[in-house]
Amino acid sequence: GSQVTGSISGSQISGPIPVASVPAGSVNYIQNTTTLQAGSRFNISGNGTVGGALSANVVSATTQYNIGGNRVLSDTGTSTYAGLGAGSFSSGIDNAFFGRNSGRSTTGSQNAFLGSTAGFSNTTGEYNTFVGFSAGSSNTTAYANTFVGALAGKVNTTGINNSFFG
Repeated sequence: GSQVTGSISGSQISGPIPVASVPAGSVNYIQNTTTLQAGSRFNISGNGTVGGALSANVVSATTQYNIGGNRVLSDTGTSTYAGLGAGSFSSGIDNAFFGRNSGRSTTGSQNAFLGSTAGFSNTTGEYNTFVGFSAGSSNTTAYANTFVGALAGKVNTTGINNSFFG
């Protein structure tokens, strides 16, 4: 095939460029190699797929991180949610929900729920701390409660200023 020599304007090229014409080691394009390319940068618009493992020092997501198409980590700027379904329908501020379906649909603020389904039914409840599997899971509008332990405070719905441990 033909070979490109010298300098050519990109607008003059059509079709595939012969591999032999592409100089190795240039920082002007990304090369298909298994080694790091010093000084290389790229910006791609649209969606992409990585067939193997993706490795990076810093990964910056705009809204959330998904696994298998499901959100598992997000930060709204005012609240942080980690776990499948955690805070999935929530709009409160200053909340931290960690665990599958924790704090699923609260509009209440300043809650900390840690554990699968902790604070699951919380709607407008505020200032609650629920730690443990299903702790405070029936809580709806109650506030200022601290429930620590698996199933602690599970049946409380509207009671306020409670502390349950165990």
